[in-house]
Amino acid sequence: MRDTAPSPKLHQQLVQALIAQGTSHLYGLVGDANLFMVDAYIGTGAGRYVPCTHEANAVLAAIGFAQATGQTGVATITHGPALTNVVTALAEAARGGIPLVLLCGDTAPGDLFAEAAGMLA
Repeated sequence: MRDTAPSPKLHQQLVQALIAQGTSHLYGLVGDANLFMVDAYIGTGAGRYVPCTHEANAVLAAIGFAQATGQTGVATITHGPALTNVVTALAEAARGGIPLVLLCGDTAPGDLFAEAAGMLA
């Protein structure tokens, strides 16, 4: 008999990996590209999600957590400009040798200009 249980979705697998690695805090700013992952993380009750008001704040909070605890800091942001908003904070972590994981969304290549094309029509 074949197992018919559906495979976990990518956001569920990411959350399982975070929990398996002992991630106790996830800092972030929710957007359409990371909404399901953040919801799944909160739903497990295995850690604390700390909402932030800006993408750079999320990364800087994760850096502070890593420095204070010696654990890896973990942050999540959405796609597009959100990634460019964290460049300086990422440079700070890299220069300081601070352990950090950043999970960010992506836009499918076919969707890159879909909204703009609709506005032009």
